[in-house]
Amino acid sequence: MRIVLATNVYLNSRPERGYSTDYYNIYACLKKMWGDTKLFDYVVREKKIGKEEMNKELLQMVIEQRPDMVILILWGDHFIPSVIDEIGKHTTTVYFAYD
Repeated sequence: MRIVLATNVYLNSRPERGYSTDYYNIYACLKKMWGDTKLFDYVVREKKIGKEEMNKELLQMVIEQRPDMVILILWGDHFIPSVIDEIGKHTTTVYFAYD
């Protein structure tokens, strides 16, 4: 199974602070269980290229890599709803919340 995990990879979005709990608790488990799991750090990408371009980049990744599932762990208003709808036309989308 191919999975794309869209999350905040670094603690407080700062690579110098090390990996986040999402990286250790979600990504590492998915990688161990399914193998082909790719990370998409939307927080770092948005800071670098902006919200709209980051959304386009995630959509392009989904179109090119054709994952079986995209898991989104959201921390704020980072995604454009129409882009998530478009991703859903190409694969299964799952929203994961810690609540």
